[in-house]
Amino acid sequence: LTGLGLTIVSPVLPFLVKTYTSNPSGQATAVTLLTSIYALSVFLAAPVLGALSDRYGRRPVLISSLIGSALGYFIFGLGGALWI
Repeated sequence: LTGLGLTIVSPVLPFLVKTYTSNPSGQATAVTLLTSIYALSVFLAAPVLGALSDRYGRRPVLISSLIGSALGYFIFGLGGALWI
């Protein structure tokens, strides 16, 4: 689901960033930073989610992850500033 979400958002991400920055260099930097932060977050969260799934089971962790992803995409869609 996370990979699918990235492939849905990545083609429109430059257009979303365009409303917050005026020059193309700033747009490229913002898209690069957003993509890098996303990759770093996935890298850091995977071991934590693995440990939680060992302790509490796979199903509760998957359900909470799906709810968290849905909330994150909702906030990203409604965000009125680039830092959101």
